[in-house]
Amino acid sequence: MFIVATRTEEDRRGGGVLIAIRDNMSSLRRRDIETNCELVVAEVNPTKANKFLLYGFYRPPSTNSEYLLELKQSLSHEELNTPLFLCGDFNFPDIHWNFEAAPGLDNLPNMFCDIVSVTFLTQMNHSTTRITDNAENILDLVFTNQPERVCEMETFDCQFATDHLELAFLIKTKVKRERLVRYSYDFKKANFDALRQALSVTSLDLGFDESDVDQGVPQGSLLGPALFVLFINDMPSALSHSSTLALFADDAKCFRTIRSYADCALLQDEIDKLVDWSNNWKLAFNVDKCSLCTVTRKRSPIICNYRMGEKALSRVRAQRDLGVLMSDTASFNDHIQAQMRD
Repeated sequence: MFIVATRTEEDRRGGGVLIAIRDNMSSLRRRDIETNCELVVAEVNPTKANKFLLYGFYRPPSTNSEYLLELKQSLSHEELNTPLFLCGDFNFPDIHWNFEAAPGLDNLPNMFCDIVSVTFLTQMNHSTTRITDNAENILDLVFTNQPERVCEMETFDCQFATDHLELAFLIKTKVKRERLVRYSYDFKKANFDALRQALSVTSLDLGFDESDVDQGVPQGSLLGPALFVLFINDMPSALSHSSTLALFADDAKCFRTIRSYADCALLQDEIDKLVDWSNNWKLAFNVDKCSLCTVTRKRSPIICNYRMGEKALSRVRAQRDLGVLMSDTASFNDHIQAQMRD
């Protein structure tokens, strides 16, 4: 059984949005942040401390900028750290989502890209969702402020009467864990004399297996950090001279100056080279711990989204660098506030 929330315009043929949530999952329709457009918002609570907002949206092709401003008003209502997933048919076939920009003089698609940027959302779908005799377009989109939680996205033929492909994906979420039983040992009552006697007649070869470590260095060894640094020492040589890669221990930071969308494409190319390097040396990056931060004081900066392999990099407003919290405006206010709280 499902709990269904819908919204449509009665004086127009077609369109409309629907959200269906299983009735065994706690949820609440958020009419207080639904605005004057075809928008349905539901608050889903898999656990008490793990809620997220689910948006369903439809933009008719004939609407103007006021319609997009209604969506922006709803997205700006909640705090930025609230997990949010926005899905729907946006009818913007000309937007190039790798650069979040549209060619031509039509300001409406670029206005929508600006809304996506200022609300810190990432567009996750890069597959065609509508195929005609003349074109293949990406009309159905998925936005989120936590891209690391979206996975297994795919398109397939829809069973309903529509000219769109069906789009499906999973949202990673926490579930209630079972309570673990922990034991505390009292070493004061241990029989160390018996332990010494048992070890004295036991061959040390019984404690090792040749198949335990077939390559690499055991974690926790004294030699491990030095060998790891030697192993990744050639990583900066994988990039061109126009980008910089800084290394410290097992952390890496790649950056370059962005003056145009061409620079965005070059930076993505550099990230692809790093991924190729990791594949060649079989040392995979932990993409879930990788993030993207644009540091600028410009009022209208060039904002692009980047991917590492098949995953989109999550955008953050501040990043800790060698213990110092640097914001996207090159300000130390976040670091000072963090130190005061500590």
